[in-house]
Amino acid sequence: MGLNIEQEMRILTILNNKESLMNEQIFITTIVQLASCLFINIDSNVKYFYKYNTRKSVYR
Repeated sequence: MGLNIEQEMRILTILNNKESLMNEQIFITTIVQLASCLFINIDSNVKYFYKYNTRKSVYR
């Protein structure tokens, strides 16, 4: 699962902000932000993978 640079930077920024992690409310939103970064990426990869494989099988 490859993240693009923008997503990596966002995740690093979120993780490096330790003061905000101390605040429980912000911690919850941080987890949500991280999850949404990853799920958006997984979703696009799955769509590409599915499209690529179905196209391949049509040509066989």
